[in-house]
Amino acid sequence: MTADRPYDPTQEDRPYDPADFPGVLGEIAAVIGPAMAARVAEHLGGQYVWLAARPTPSNPLLRVIGRTRAEAVAAALGPNQKLVIPCGGFRGAPGRRRRIAALLAQGWPHNAIAQEVRCHVRTVERVAAETGGADAGQPSLFD
Repeated sequence: MTADRPYDPTQEDRPYDPADFPGVLGEIAAVIGPAMAARVAEHLGGQYVWLAARPTPSNPLLRVIGRTRAEAVAAALGPNQKLVIPCGGFRGAPGRRRRIAALLAQGWPHNAIAQEVRCHVRTVERVAAETGGADAGQPSLFD
């Protein structure tokens, strides 16, 4: 899905779960879809964003989701206002843990995950212990 193509719910790769998108992030997801709303949260979560009716190229929302979607969000939520974008578990520690769990599920080795997510390998090991994910790069002692 490209940043400037209008949202088509039939092209969504995962079901929409409103619990993933608190507050205004849920409203954004309803307009541009969960994948793009997650992208907004990852890049702009915890920040003020100006919803411009006609965003300029320097507008952060336009840079993250493209002109068509930025204008659709502004039209739906009310243009020309400042908005705080919730993190929604996509940024900070919850976001890192979510990304680690996803990479563990794909079978990535712990060291590769630590490098990709830019965290300590012990953080990866803790998430693996909590989720039951094994280190793909380390064979089991009992195999």
